Amino acid sequence: MRKQVRASLCVGLLFTATSTPAVWAREAIRNAGDIFPKRIAKPAYRGRWQPIVKGRLRNGDRYAILPRQGHEAGAGLLLRNDGGFIAERRPGERGLAHLIEHVAFLSPTTGSPNDRNHFPHVGLSLSLPAPSAGTTSWSETNYFVSSKTTKPEDLDKLLGLFREVVSDLTLHTDAVDEGRTQVIDEMARRKPGNDIYASYIAAVAPGSPTDVINGQNSDDVPTASVATIRALYHRLYRPENMMIVIVGNVNATKMKALITQRFGSWQDVGPAPVHAPVPTFKADRIAPISYASLAEGRRGVFMTVVSPLPQVPLTRKRQAEMALMDMVMVRAVNKRLALAHPIARQTQSACGSSMVSRGTG
Repeated sequence: MRKQVRASLCVGLLFTATSTPAVWAREAIRNAGDIFPKRIAKPAYRGRWQPIVKGRLRNGDRYAILPRQGHEAGAGLLLRNDGGFIAERRPGERGLAHLIEHVAFLSPTTGSPNDRNHFPHVGLSLSLPAPSAGTTSWSETNYFVSSKTTKPEDLDKLLGLFREVVSDLTLHTDAVDEGRTQVIDEMARRKPGNDIYASYIAAVAPGSPTDVINGQNSDDVPTASVATIRALYHRLYRPENMMIVIVGNVNATKMKALITQRFGSWQDVGPAPVHAPVPTFKADRIAPISYASLAEGRRGVFMTVVSPLPQVPLTRKRQAEMALMDMVMVRAVNKRLALAHPIARQTQSACGSSMVSRGTG
């Protein structure tokens, strides 16, 4: 079991280290005079939201339509599947929900059995380019696109792609193997960060899905059979687990009709799975962290101090004043941390990077 890491942050040094320099910075700006315009015009809000239209089809599939009058050319479409890493409950399934997300963009469908990369072949001409169109977490998988237009026929084609993702993937061996390569490479690139995060979760939420499943460091992705992947696909991608969301300058009545036409006839495959309860976080295990115990973490430790400050006036002078005060505070706290932790001082000197960041949200 991973070791629990607990540390405390002495808030007092924060104000002691920054009080005098902060006063100097404020006084210097006051004496400089107001050389900037006093006000910055607020951006005009050109959109107007309409009432949300939401509901559930007879098969359990949910939908939400958020009409918004505006000047955007297209609309946003989201397909959400309840069931990420937490649903991988059988031996040999760890990480396969993530693999299915990748294969969805690579696999032929029953309607286009010879079309590898069917989703991008059809969707690219209808949607705006994006670095990613899918994500998987411990609780869900999301697919999302931004259409180029709000024409009902274009949105209908994109909804048709979503329908093929949830029920018609053939999971051809070539597509699955290409997806394996992508996921294995992604897990390798993210492993140091995933390990740090997993250690923290083991401390504050032992027994939680993120602690137990650890799907981002899966050994099953390289070896799982297509039959195992297909069984999980049919167990997760079911009408009652799905939700379709459309946001944009659209007619809600027409969008509801398109969703019903595409997804209304979709039926379950096999019996419904049993969902186990999810453990909650243990509040007494959560504490402020001022120093990383892992070498990987010491190379880039970030501490965010969020204060309930009043809204900053919209003047260039006041914004410059606050920015200078932030920089003075960060410099002072970094010096104190470097003196308190020799290893951190060596890392800061070698990397030349700040250990502290400050937010005023």
